[in-house]
Amino acid sequence: MAQEEFLDDPMPDVIEQWRYYFSLLSPHADYLILDVGCNTVEAERLLLREYPTIGKVIGLENDSKRYEYALSDFTVPR
Repeated sequence: MAQEEFLDDPMPDVIEQWRYYFSLLSPHADYLILDVGCNTVEAERLLLREYPTIGKVIGLENDSKRYEYALSDFTVPR
């Protein structure tokens, strides 16, 4: 998806798309999820908010600016 930021200034249509993708994944508490090309970790934040018992989520990002932003701004919304 092209939207790098969709939670803090909510974009309901994008959030619903991600919720649909997560429902296909059907994550469980013992899952280890790897996101290659995680951008600014918006999807990970939403995933952890929707499924707080997931075992571990790892995001990989090659773009140093996105990576630094993700590290500096990452909080798990509850």
